[in-house]
Amino acid sequence: MINNIQKKITFGVLFLLLLFSCFSFSSAQNNTDQNLCFLKLQIKETLKNYDQVIKAPETKMDVAFSLISQENYYGKEYPLDEYNADQSAGNYILNVYDGQNNIIKKYSVPTSLIISDFSGSGELLKEAIINAAIPYGSGIKKIAISNNGVETDLKINPSLIKCERTCKIENEKGNYKADSCCIGFIPATQNKGALDGSFVCVKCGDKICSQYEDKYSCPEDCSPKPVPPAALKNPETNKKYNANSMLLFAAAAALVLVIILGIIIFIIIKKRNSFQLPQ
Repeated sequence: MINNIQKKITFGVLFLLLLFSCFSFSSAQNNTDQNLCFLKLQIKETLKNYDQVIKAPETKMDVAFSLISQENYYGKEYPLDEYNADQSAGNYILNVYDGQNNIIKKYSVPTSLIISDFSGSGELLKEAIINAAIPYGSGIKKIAISNNGVETDLKINPSLIKCERTCKIENEKGNYKADSCCIGFIPATQNKGALDGSFVCVKCGDKICSQYEDKYSCPEDCSPKPVPPAALKNPETNKKYNANSMLLFAAAAALVLVIILGIIIFIIIKKRNSFQLPQ
């Protein structure tokens, strides 16, 4: 009876440890850094009175906005600058609201309708796309863009806003058409990759030639390090290089001789013992 209870307790403890290990592994795999999470928006910008503005540039621009897409992005990003009334003259304002319709943050959004040629002149477009990125926030429920006091609700989907890793890390496989490597990793094409467009993310530059790296994907880690030609031309450096090579060769030769002598001595002792007569 006692043995059965002990077995049950033992199996119960092992089962809990197994569950804890699986949970810990899953948490580690899904671990994300919120500082690397962003919400990327594509906003369509339409100049409704384009013809009037072209004829009379002093005419006030009547702009309409609509949301094209929203996307969760993980990695290094350059978000919009926070709105500053003194430094954001002429820009739109992106208002971010929480569930109680309170403004969490305000961001300054430059127009994409004007293409400057850096000479004081430029081209005015009828339509353009604004690419905007803001830091992730779990409390974001609404985003609106304001122009001259007129606010347009972009009608985002708050339920789709998540902080999740959308890129691949070391040794994870991806496809060039749909995936990318996280910051700090680069895609390395494998043998089959040339056919199906797949790659494996590697950490190039850490001085370790990993299983998915080679001299083509990461020559920095996997290429042999030859002695610089300039060093070989220098007599002093050349002497040091030759001296080091000779020392290494001598050490290797001595090691081989010691091993051979050890084997010979072992064979001689074994033969002597086999020829000894019993007392």
